[in-house]
Amino acid sequence: MYSAGDAEALGRLTVPESSVFIPSGELMGAFDKGRMALTFKTRLDAGRKLDGQLRHVDVKSYGNVAVVTGYVVWTTTSADGATRQTTNRFSKVLMKQSGQWMQVHHHGSPLVSVPSQ
Repeated sequence: MYSAGDAEALGRLTVPESSVFIPSGELMGAFDKGRMALTFKTRLDAGRKLDGQLRHVDVKSYGNVAVVTGYVVWTTTSADGATRQTTNRFSKVLMKQSGQWMQVHHHGSPLVSVPSQ
C-alpha cells in the first residue's frame, strides 16, 4: 500500500480513531487518510518511487488484539534515478473487528546506530 501510494487501501484497514507516531519525529497524531493521500500524490507527481522491504517481522496475537513489530528497509528513487536507502523500526497494534484485522496504532522511527562503548 505504501509503495503503491494507495491511501484508500490503507484507510480501509485503519480504524478512524487510530493514532500514529511517524518517523519524522512529530508528536503523536491521528491517522489522516487525506494527508497520507496528499503525501503519496506529491511523491508520485514528483517522479519519486518508494519500495519497502519488511525484515524481522514478529506478530504476537492476544485474542482480538495483535502486536506487529519489525523493520522496513525503504529504497527511495528520485526522478533522476538516484536512490537512497533508510531503515525504520515499526510497531503496530491491530484489533480484529468483524473478522478483519484493523490498525489502531502505528509507530515508525528511524533505526540509528548506537556507538559501541
